[in-house]
Amino acid sequence: MRNVLEAKVSCFMSSNNTIPIKEVELIKILKSDRHQATIEKIRQIEDKVERDVLKSKLPAFTPSCTCSYRSQDRVIAHTGLIQFDIDQKDNPTWSMTDLRGILACDPCIAYCGLSISGRGLWGLIYVAHPEYHKEHFRFFSNWFKANKVIIDMAPSNVISLRFVSYDPDAYFKCNPEPLAYYEFEVPKDKKQSTRNRGALDQYNQSRAFEEVLLAYGWEIDHEKGAKVYYTRPGKTRGASAEYDSDRGLFYVFTSSTEFEPGKAYTPFAVYAILEHRRDYRKAASTLRRGLSLNI
Repeated sequence: MRNVLEAKVSCFMSSNNTIPIKEVELIKILKSDRHQATIEKIRQIEDKVERDVLKSKLPAFTPSCTCSYRSQDRVIAHTGLIQFDIDQKDNPTWSMTDLRGILACDPCIAYCGLSISGRGLWGLIYVAHPEYHKEHFRFFSNWFKANKVIIDMAPSNVISLRFVSYDPDAYFKCNPEPLAYYEFEVPKDKKQSTRNRGALDQYNQSRAFEEVLLAYGWEIDHEKGAKVYYTRPGKTRGASAEYDSDRGLFYVFTSSTEFEPGKAYTPFAVYAILEHRRDYRKAASTLRRGLSLNI
């Protein structure tokens, strides 16, 4: 079975460089203690400016890809891994040690360890569709947020750098489960009125879209906690999709519908796809009129 942490990544002399010096197996970087002394010195410094000066002298790498130049159009290959970064200052109620232990239980997390400052965590999530890098990142950043954890948004870029770090207690999982879920942004008409956006927000906060699903042959299979499970048209039983009311998102598990499996949809997106053949502008306009008439 393939060890996902053996993927090659591009290494840079420092964060100021744009041309990589070599390609290295990721796991060798993660397990290296070559820069331990410098990193431990950084962790003892309270002044952020002074810490940043020392950090800038350390090598860096791109956890999500190999590239010939640090630019999105010069990516050679995706590693299948996306990094997340959790800073203590953004999550004051969390113990980073406790949080690392909790994240180690997630089947999709391949690595989790202390950041270079020792004041936060960083990790790697294995994804099923590397071509949807930003969409996967959008999904799990919202998942973290729903669980009261704030992550840095910078790694949504495939060429985001990472300084080498050191953590003897880091968590490794060489064969994680791939994260299948990802989220697209709902297309927004630049000329869309505030009134239209209000209608969309109102619709997304309700379960009115369920009436549309049922009208198109979907059936409720069962409910469990905050989730409602639906059976697709043409199938008599079993869960083909779910609606998570905590997050307000609809997920489909099958490829036998109008929806893409693994993708997350807002209630408005479900309505637009079924009732208006993906014409989001027309759907928003129709929805606004309907709501204004209390329909």
